[in-house]
Amino acid sequence: MMKRILTTLCLLAALRASASDPWWTEDVWSKPDRPFLYYGEGNPAETKSEEAPVREAKPEPEPEPDPDDFSRFTTREALRAEYERRFDRALLDPTEANVASLQAATAHFFTLAQRFGEAWERTRIGRPEYDWTATNPTANFASTAASEAAQAGREAFARTMAREAGLLFIGADDDRPNALALGPVERFAESAGFELLAVTPSGKPLPGRRVKVLPENGIGRIAGESRPALFLVPRKDARHPALMGSTRPLRLGTGVLSVEAMKRNLLLILAPEREGLVPPLPGRIAQRMASGEAYRAGAAESPISFKTETQR
Repeated sequence: MMKRILTTLCLLAALRASASDPWWTEDVWSKPDRPFLYYGEGNPAETKSEEAPVREAKPEPEPEPDPDDFSRFTTREALRAEYERRFDRALLDPTEANVASLQAATAHFFTLAQRFGEAWERTRIGRPEYDWTATNPTANFASTAASEAAQAGREAFARTMAREAGLLFIGADDDRPNALALGPVERFAESAGFELLAVTPSGKPLPGRRVKVLPENGIGRIAGESRPALFLVPRKDARHPALMGSTRPLRLGTGVLSVEAMKRNLLLILAPEREGLVPPLPGRIAQRMASGEAYRAGAAESPISFKTETQR
């Protein structure tokens, strides 16, 4: 009897609930939001209230710079410091990676050098006022002709100076280097016509040398300790512009000199001051130096000429 009463009460409660809340009686398949076992998305109200908080996006890390991207170096000092760093690392720890890193820097230097060299040549060709080869040709046939003309000019200038000055040879204490150095000096003096005076501390004759050797009387002090030495001594009555007004001896060289070196040194120490970005070599104006024309104020440089003295 009691069991029937409880069953009746449960039915009455269910009927009362269904009348007030249709959730118990509606079709579960027509309401996809209604939870039924594992179907549906749950209660929309509960979903909105339980939404997870939005997290701030972390910035992505910047990519590592390419170690062989040398464009980041904007100064020569910075690039050289990077090269030295790689060189030290490869030298002290020559692993394949370290050596390859150094080779990458070296290849970059070679690339820069090639670009600079090409730009230099383009600029040199386009700006002949800065081009040394425009007045000093490097072609074999031209340089040979220019050398012959310069040689003739040096000889002509030496002969001219021989009429205006003499040579003074000051030997060392050891006669062996004196004899070796005095041989070319004798040939130079004879070929140009210089008067030659030779002095040594001992004053003894030098084997194989024709020139008379005199003992020093104090004149050797102008050479100091650098001996043997050769000096050009202007005459008191010298009238050539290269020597006019000069009385002090001029050092032509020290040690053992060749005849050609003496001719070249004679031109260099007596060449007039020249202006301009591309001054000609003294050998190029030796003929004008011999005549004195090159020493005139405002004298214009002559154009390139390959004529030898015998062709003039």
